[in-house]
Amino acid sequence: MMRWLFAVVVAVLSATSTYAYDAKGFIKVCRGRFADSNGKSWYFAGWNGYTTMVDDAFNHLYNGKPDLVDQRFRQARSAGLTAVRLWAHGDGGLTTLQTGPGQYDARVFRSLDYVIYKARQYNVRVLMSVTTYWQDADGILAFARWAGLTYPKISNTPYFQEQWAAKDKFWTNARAKQLYKNHLRTMYNRVNSFNNIQYKNDWAIFAWGLFNEPRCPASQNGVGCTGRITNWGNEMFGYARSLSRKQLLTFGEEGFFAKGTQYQNCNPYGVPGNVKAGWAKTVGQDFKSQNARGDFAEFHLWPVNWQTMAPQFAAKWIQCHVSVCKQLGKPCVLGEVSHSAGSLMQSCMLRLFPPLCSFANQVDVTYIYVWAIMRGLKRSEPLALLVRVLQFGRALGRNEGKRGAIAGIRNPYYGVVYKTVRNKVSNYENFGGDMFWQWGSDGVPPGQNGVVTGDSTFKNLIVPHGRWMKNRSGGNICTASG
Repeated sequence: MMRWLFAVVVAVLSATSTYAYDAKGFIKVCRGRFADSNGKSWYFAGWNGYTTMVDDAFNHLYNGKPDLVDQRFRQARSAGLTAVRLWAHGDGGLTTLQTGPGQYDARVFRSLDYVIYKARQYNVRVLMSVTTYWQDADGILAFARWAGLTYPKISNTPYFQEQWAAKDKFWTNARAKQLYKNHLRTMYNRVNSFNNIQYKNDWAIFAWGLFNEPRCPASQNGVGCTGRITNWGNEMFGYARSLSRKQLLTFGEEGFFAKGTQYQNCNPYGVPGNVKAGWAKTVGQDFKSQNARGDFAEFHLWPVNWQTMAPQFAAKWIQCHVSVCKQLGKPCVLGEVSHSAGSLMQSCMLRLFPPLCSFANQVDVTYIYVWAIMRGLKRSEPLALLVRVLQFGRALGRNEGKRGAIAGIRNPYYGVVYKTVRNKVSNYENFGGDMFWQWGSDGVPPGQNGVVTGDSTFKNLIVPHGRWMKNRSGGNICTASG
């Protein structure tokens, strides 16, 4: 009896024990994988803080709100989540960091300080995204405007297709590039107001992402477009390393492959009959060439936005990028992964019949059925319609509305993603970690694509995955010196 009890205790302890990787050293790359300063392997599961964590810090420091930042890091430690992706820029909301060229909101900077300070306390590593393609506030359009680049507004197009000309010019304009370098230098040299450590000397920041999801879509034929982004990245990789070599660098792309390259067929393909099919290979990205000079290669996964929602695509997408990373001799990181009922509702609202979809949401009817039916009817895709209704019906049969979509659609998708990731890690392939989009504060909606702690996605998938990834760390892969 005692022997049996001892065996049970040992098994439980083994299953719950974690490797405490070196908390006071910088992460490096060794043999195509991440390692701590002692040469021990580091694998991570993490989350995107987007601007919400800085918003939470701002509200705590200046509006007397509860400290949701500390709460989040405590929850992360329990869940085995050891990395967070933050933005060194805003989204036009509460916490826009750079308000003009070289001008910064002191309160927002101090809020970012607080998040990094807390990350260090809880041994959570930060991947810092420097700026972005999407938001107007201190993103690519702000740099273009500050550089004096004018742009015509294109009428009758979605917001993300406007001002294409200025966004294209950003990649080659000398003034715009200098403004970006100034911002990067400011971020590296920032002294944290809570612990007096320069950002570039803080091991809590394990890496910098040069640019979130870069594109130059005005050149839809791809001529010259990919080269402009590649050349820009090569220049900025060099400049960043002139500021400091202690932290790692990546680009921050979605991970698309350019037209005519070996992996172009790995791109998202859209739905049958979609006129945008093949769009991914013409937006200016080429995952392999543009990550050649980085320390690791980041890619993203947005199945609803890309209209490529089959779980099989997720597995293929990860495999394609790991294959490229193996060729490059560096780790891959899945920097964003998202799939939610909110995304499906967003698709409905933006693309089809906004009043009907809005009404369906308000009265809590099965709006996913509405989305499926209306989309199928509009595009005259009876077979696709049938498939969608069956898929969503399976989800909604378990539960109505968003909760049913989480259980029946998002969770199986995340399951495929995490299974594929763990397979790569178990086989010692070139994969370092993943980060879900995004972790919202309890009681505060995280947006269309977010996860909250009470979701079954978090409890049943993210937590076990996080603990597995953390437990996997600690193997000897290189010497302490490299």
